[in-house]
Amino acid sequence: MSKGGDGTGDGNSSETNPSAVAESEGSVLEDQKFVAFNVNGFDVAAFTSQVLAGSHITAQAQSEQLREGVIRLERELCSEVKSRNKELLHNVRRMLDTQSSLQDVVGSVESLQQAVRRIRAEVVGPYEQIKSRSTQLRNLHATIELLRHVIHHLKLTHKLRQQMAAPAGSLDLAKAAKLLSDIRSVETEVDLSGVQVVAAEREFIAAASKSVRQLAEAALLEGMESLSQAKVGSALQVFFNLDELQLSVTSLMSKYLSDLERSVRAAVDSKQLSAAAAAAAGSSSAAPTQQGHSSGGPGGARGLSTPSPGASAAWQGVPPAVVPAQLQQLLAATSPFQNAYLAACLSRMSEAVVAAFPGQSRSLPSPADVQKCIAVMHEELKVAGSHPQLAAMIASTTGKALKVLADKAEFMAATGSELRAIGSTVNPAQARNIALCSQLQEVHRSLCSLLPRLPATAAPALATSLDMLHNTAVQVISPLFKAAMELIEERLMHVHSASRAAAVAVSGGSSDRAQGQAGGSVMQTSSYIGEVSAFIALFRSEYLSRFVPPPSPNVPSCVSSLAERMACRILLFWVRHAALLRPLTQDGKLQLAKDLAELQLAVGTHLYPLDQLGSPSHVVKAFRALLFVDTSAILGSPLLQDLPPAIALHHLFSRLPPSVKAPHERSGLSPSQFSLWLDTHSSADALRSVSGAIECAEGAAVRQAGGQGADVLEVMRVLCEGRT
Repeated sequence: MSKGGDGTGDGNSSETNPSAVAESEGSVLEDQKFVAFNVNGFDVAAFTSQVLAGSHITAQAQSEQLREGVIRLERELCSEVKSRNKELLHNVRRMLDTQSSLQDVVGSVESLQQAVRRIRAEVVGPYEQIKSRSTQLRNLHATIELLRHVIHHLKLTHKLRQQMAAPAGSLDLAKAAKLLSDIRSVETEVDLSGVQVVAAEREFIAAASKSVRQLAEAALLEGMESLSQAKVGSALQVFFNLDELQLSVTSLMSKYLSDLERSVRAAVDSKQLSAAAAAAAGSSSAAPTQQGHSSGGPGGARGLSTPSPGASAAWQGVPPAVVPAQLQQLLAATSPFQNAYLAACLSRMSEAVVAAFPGQSRSLPSPADVQKCIAVMHEELKVAGSHPQLAAMIASTTGKALKVLADKAEFMAATGSELRAIGSTVNPAQARNIALCSQLQEVHRSLCSLLPRLPATAAPALATSLDMLHNTAVQVISPLFKAAMELIEERLMHVHSASRAAAVAVSGGSSDRAQGQAGGSVMQTSSYIGEVSAFIALFRSEYLSRFVPPPSPNVPSCVSSLAERMACRILLFWVRHAALLRPLTQDGKLQLAKDLAELQLAVGTHLYPLDQLGSPSHVVKAFRALLFVDTSAILGSPLLQDLPPAIALHHLFSRLPPSVKAPHERSGLSPSQFSLWLDTHSSADALRSVSGAIECAEGAAVRQAGGQGADVLEVMRVLCEGRT
């Protein structure tokens, strides 16, 4: 059939219509002779052997058939390609596009890899540094934390040594127990086993702990035997500080329960009851005779407990019969009773002090607790109000109780940087110390008011202790006042920058326009004075108003004294720096007078009345008047009586030409540095520095200025000679 197909038509029919030939001949894939070639795992050798062995056709004929199959397969492929030409071209274009995109992706990936390698090379170094520094920082933090605990441990140990070295009568077991508890807490927070300085103290700490525990146990037993609540409470406070309160109470209860059990068993023992009854029956006949001998006659026993009227009369006649020389002997004979009474008095007052001021970082005592403590001290002092010598002894004992109160209050005060953090509102640490200071000054004020009603011998005995209490109250709140004063001084230092800005503004324009601008600005207060006034008002409303009572000259207190010192310091500090200003124009003087009036108003309204300040108030008024006094009238002015000579002399430098250097300018000191120098040196040192500046100013400097300032130098020379 294929041959017939080949013989029909012209010679190009097979080339032009390969698909028709393929359709007439059938597909090679469907031919049974070629199906075996389409099987997976086709074995050429096995197929060849099978065909040659099982076919009757020769190998040449088989080869021809295979060749014809190859030709048919090529025709079918050619036909398939021609029929799908567009699709193949489309796929080829897509492959080319894909190849191009793939090349772009490969290029991008290579660029990304290069960038990653470059970034890795750039990051590895800093990463290693950060890793190393992080390790170093971690080790530093660990070391600092360890050193902090070691220092705290050593401080506590040092305080414990001081406590344990105190005499037996003045040893504060509660404080020593608290120190031991704090040391134990430090050791539990951080492992200090490898620190030699800590290990060297372990033996002492163990011995101190054993000694404190033994003394507390002895005090507790003594208090229980004498039924003294003060001693029992003090001993239990020691065990509470040692964190052994439950154990000690349980042990003590077990001991007394055991003793009670033995006593009850002995009391109900039938043998002992029988023996006691027999002894009582045998001695009943001899009882009257023994009673007569033991009592020493009728009423003998009663005479030992209750004195007879004759004895009372005899005792009442003794004091007038004793001469002063024998009085000391009589007092020496009664010293055991005197010491016992003073010890009981001290115990009562100390118990009241510890109840109100426990000496730990717990809540502060209530006003009722403070009043109870004050009432106990008043009661003890009033008892001895009629006898000078006894009043002095009780006052000395009260002083010891006040010392305990001051020590306890010092432990209760808040510490740290929060005390110096001045903000818009008071923080908890500041509020705690303000309340504690108010309570301490209430105790101080109450006892001071009682002194005039006591004998004169009581005041010297209480003076030292009252001063200690006053100093403790001041120490509690002094960081607050120091921080506030530093902020105020920092703002007042802006008087120099404000003066320079005003001088530049005046020199930058015409004289008429500058004077007009200056005159307008004088109507307003300088910005730094406004800030200082606002801060003083805030300090009064948020801090000083919390004291009970608030600072006032009518109520003497430590807070009033601090407020007075603060007001004096503010005024004198401003006058000192205002005197250093140069050059000082007429508008500048007006501005200073305006600022000074505003500062006086703020200080007098919110800190302390100006008429109660004394000398600083006179200095301020005299300096404001001196600003407008002519140089020729200064020597005869009464203002010099109220002004310190250094203030007047420093101000006169503002009337000299710029070529004449002031003392701080000659020394190369800034105004703030010169102010610190003045704080640490006397008035004589300040006058010597001014005198040296005057000597250097004479001659060349004045001649260079055309003789200007000679009259001012003459006035300054006279002032220096008159004050040195």
